[in-house]
Amino acid sequence: MFSLTAVSAFGAPLDLQGLMSGKVTLKSAGKLAFGPDGVLFVGDSVDGKVVALDTGDRAEVKSAPVLDIRGINHKIAAALGTTQDRILIDDVIVNPISKKIYISASRGRGPDAVPVILRMDSTGKLTELSLDKINYSVAVLPNPIAADAKTERDVAAATVAKKAQQPLYVKVNTSAPNDRGTLRQYAISDMAYHNGALYVAGLSNEEFSSSFRVIPFPFPDKVQEETGVLMYHSSHGRFETNSPIRTFVITNLENQPTIFAAYTCSPVVKIPMTQMKPGGAVRGVTVTELGGGSTPLDMIVYRKAAKNYILIASTRSVFNAIQRLPLDGMDRAVELTSGFPDAGGVPFEVVPGLEGVVQMDKYDANNILLVSDVNGSLDLRTIPTP
Repeated sequence: MFSLTAVSAFGAPLDLQGLMSGKVTLKSAGKLAFGPDGVLFVGDSVDGKVVALDTGDRAEVKSAPVLDIRGINHKIAAALGTTQDRILIDDVIVNPISKKIYISASRGRGPDAVPVILRMDSTGKLTELSLDKINYSVAVLPNPIAADAKTERDVAAATVAKKAQQPLYVKVNTSAPNDRGTLRQYAISDMAYHNGALYVAGLSNEEFSSSFRVIPFPFPDKVQEETGVLMYHSSHGRFETNSPIRTFVITNLENQPTIFAAYTCSPVVKIPMTQMKPGGAVRGVTVTELGGGSTPLDMIVYRKAAKNYILIASTRSVFNAIQRLPLDGMDRAVELTSGFPDAGGVPFEVVPGLEGVVQMDKYDANNILLVSDVNGSLDLRTIPTP
C-alpha cells in the first residue's frame, strides 16, 4: 500500500517559543522548505547553516486561486531596484497554508551579491521578507564540503595542464553568492520537512560525502553527524558515494518512510529512511535512469485517479522536460546495477507541452506550481496535475 504524507508530515501545531528574536544574516539563500505553522527553512550553503524563519504567514486559504503571472524575473528585478540580468533566482516554493509564493534570490551577481527572501501574492505583488527583526533559529552543519573543494573534472583538467606545463584557465560561473561552479553549492542541495525533522541533502567532508542530515525542529544545540549514501550510478557504471543529490521527495512506500532522490546524469534512487543512522551509511536502490546528460531540477509526489506518481522536472537534451514516474509497485522495482543505459529501470513518460520548466512545487491536492523559461521571461503559473 502506498500513502502520501504531504499533509501528515507537518503534524501538530509547533511551539515557537524556542525561536529567538533579532537580525538574521545570510551569506547565501539557496534551497527553501516549509515546516509547520509558516516556518520557512532557508539553506545557506556558503555559511554551512540552515536558518528557520517565522514568517507569521499562517492565514489558511481553503480555495487557492489560479495563478498566471508573466515575467517574474522582471518583477523581482524591479522590486529590488535593478535589472533582470543583475538578479538570480535560486528557489521558488509554496506556503502550503496561505498559498503565497516564497522566492530565494540575490540582488547583484558575484561575491558581493546580497541574498534576499521574497513573498508573492496571487496578484503578483512582491514584498521582501525583512530579516532585520524576526523570530528565527539556526542549525550549523558539521563538516560541510570544503569551500575550495574541486570536482573530479576540475582535478582532471588541472592534472592535464600540469603534465603539459601549460597554465590552467578554468571558467567558473561566479554569478551567484553561493559559489556556483564549486562543490560548495552542494553543501545544501535540497531540503524537506517530515514528521518533526528537517531532512537536508548535501555534500560533506566525509568519505561518504553524499549524505543526509536529519535535524529535529525546533533545532537542537548541536546537529548530529550525517548519514552517508551509497548508490549505483547507472550512467557512470559504478557505485558512488560522492555524487550530489539534486532533489528529493519523502513519502510512504508499503507503510515505510522512503526517500526518492534524483542525481545528476541522472539516476533516481530509493532510500529506506529507517536505515539512516547518524555517522553511518545507507545503501540506496537505483530504480530508474532519466537519461545521460539530464539534470534533475525539482520533484513532487502526488495522487491522481487512484494512482500515485513522482513528477520530475529536469533538463533533457536541449530542452527542459517533465517526466512522470509511477510509484505504485515501486517496492518491487528491480535495482539497476550494471550497464550504461541511456534510460532504464522503472519506465517513465515525458509529459508533453511542459517544456522549459525550471522550478516546480505542489500547489494543492489537484494543482502544481510551475516556473517556465519562455524566451528569457520566467513565467509562473498553476496547472492541474498531469
